[in-house]
Amino acid sequence: MSYIRWSPLPHQREAFFSKSPYVGLIAGYGSGKTTWLIYHMLMLASENAPHDGGLLCPDLKMFKRDCLPIIDKIRNENNLRVKYNRQDSCLIIDETKSKIWIFHDEDKGESIKGPNLAFMCINEATIISKPGFDAAIARVRIKEAKLPQVVWCGTPEGFNHIYKEFIEKQRNDAKIIFAKTTDNPYIHESYVERLKASYDELLLKAYVEGQFVNLTGKPAAYAFDRKKHVKQCPYQWGKYQVWVSVDFNINPMSATLFYRVTDNPSGVLLWAFDSIKLRSADTHDLAKAIKEKVGTNCILYPDPAGISRSTRNINVTDISILESYGFKEIRFKRKISSVRDCLNSLNSLLSKNAIMFDPKASDAIIDLEQCQLKDNGEIDKSDPARTHWLDGIKNMVDYEFPIIKPKSNEYIQL
Repeated sequence: MSYIRWSPLPHQREAFFSKSPYVGLIAGYGSGKTTWLIYHMLMLASENAPHDGGLLCPDLKMFKRDCLPIIDKIRNENNLRVKYNRQDSCLIIDETKSKIWIFHDEDKGESIKGPNLAFMCINEATIISKPGFDAAIARVRIKEAKLPQVVWCGTPEGFNHIYKEFIEKQRNDAKIIFAKTTDNPYIHESYVERLKASYDELLLKAYVEGQFVNLTGKPAAYAFDRKKHVKQCPYQWGKYQVWVSVDFNINPMSATLFYRVTDNPSGVLLWAFDSIKLRSADTHDLAKAIKEKVGTNCILYPDPAGISRSTRNINVTDISILESYGFKEIRFKRKISSVRDCLNSLNSLLSKNAIMFDPKASDAIIDLEQCQLKDNGEIDKSDPARTHWLDGIKNMVDYEFPIIKPKSNEYIQL
């Protein structure tokens, strides 16, 4: 294909040059994600010529409204010989002697059958059904393809199949880029102001900040932002003291491992470098797992209930089991006076970027992103797989960095 002129924004450039089998751009409205997708699609057509590719949209109306104008603009600016064949629903590219077949998700993937393809591009993937998404990626199977990618873009829409498959799983074969509406300097400032006027705080996190949030409730860790708080831990073993937040459950036993950072000029106080999940386990198993990872020269912050009972033995407490494995520094409040106070302490650290998480601490990250509050202010524990890491972290933070409330008899003297 002839040379195409384009000056991508940083998030578009990062996605464009990725060679991962799966590339996703999760971004707010107006961030340029569909523009990137079309440029990337034309690049894949050139790289894989003369083999055909595919473009999946939620429906044909959205293809004509969102994608076709960008295709026409690129074609006219670069004198490309690209024609949209409405009858066959495909783009015909003379330069590559190939086609890009246009698919839609209106029948949940039933019509995405037929051709073997070299690549697949998916617009607004977060509102594409899982059957439609799966059917589309199954078409990418031409052995001779030079770059057999599946690339997609979308705006966060709750914890759907895209989140579960590509965010929660932390796949090695996928490159996921996040961007905000405000990362696009070419949109008018009034556009963002209109969004702010139209949406509440939760929707703004999804549709402007490009964050996955639960759109049906209030997040417990509302200050958590994956883009800000998930970064590879830069510290080496032995440099800092290790703190371990612990939550006792038979299934799963859980813990998050932190470095207590003491000399970071940016203000980071804690950096989670790993997490532990043990299914059908007891406190002995958890103690062995912690000891194996970090030894006993660390500080444990267990569930306060562990002072009065054990997950398996009524005659031995969880705390005494930890002590029997050589852990000497065990800190906890005998009673948590307020879950809200604990969460306030955690959200305070998050809002100051004082606590960070390495991608290896994946279960802790998922908890911070997904756990919600019930109407009474308590954490919703209806999902048995979630809340355990959040519980341990909030208790640890509340112990070491509590929110100090003014006493009722304090006053300001003028």
